[in-house]
Amino acid sequence: GDTQRPEWTPDGKRVLYQKAKLPTAGLQWQPSDFSGAAQLLQQNPTANVNAGVISPDGHYLLYRLNGGGATEDLHFRRLDGDTTSQPLAATKFLEYAPRVSPDGHWVAYASDPSGELEVYVQAFPALGARFPVSSGGGQTPMWSPDGKHIYFVANGRLHDATVSTARSFSVLSTKPLFDGNYDFTSSIFTNYDVAPDGKHLRLVKQTAARSPI
Repeated sequence: GDTQRPEWTPDGKRVLYQKAKLPTAGLQWQPSDFSGAAQLLQQNPTANVNAGVISPDGHYLLYRLNGGGATEDLHFRRLDGDTTSQPLAATKFLEYAPRVSPDGHWVAYASDPSGELEVYVQAFPALGARFPVSSGGGQTPMWSPDGKHIYFVANGRLHDATVSTARSFSVLSTKPLFDGNYDFTSSIFTNYDVAPDGKHLRLVKQTAARSPI
């Protein structure tokens, strides 16, 4: 039924995804063992709700709004208690692809106040100053399971930023990774993943006709 962009919940018990054919696009989730029906999780009456992800602790939903006056804005809400949505990054600029750090204290995303997309990190859920991660372009960030690296795409290639979150946030070093004919064309959602062991990446390899995993 026109669904896309699946994401696991941290406990693996549900799959979260975007459904387009509602009055506006919204987020649904469903038990991964089909023990229950799909449920509507987040919708906005005037804007499309896109690209939802769940924080590693399972307490927060992060998502992107567009349309209805929203200029690709990021919002978040709790999944328990007070579920009122709050702005994460809602400005005149574009904001894409939020990902919460494994310890739940930081969120990475891409934005373009400089005129091109760059990766930034700021404290979460109590929002504060944000710190640049990339320079010269960056999009679709993904944390390593140990929280010591942020992967991101720049100039069609995957990069690795070694970071520290011990007292504040800082980038220790950044380097490009291997070359290869991989599909890194998406700027609005992450189309690669890091395995839970932190030692393997899941990538989409480009071919002449299709893009099999």
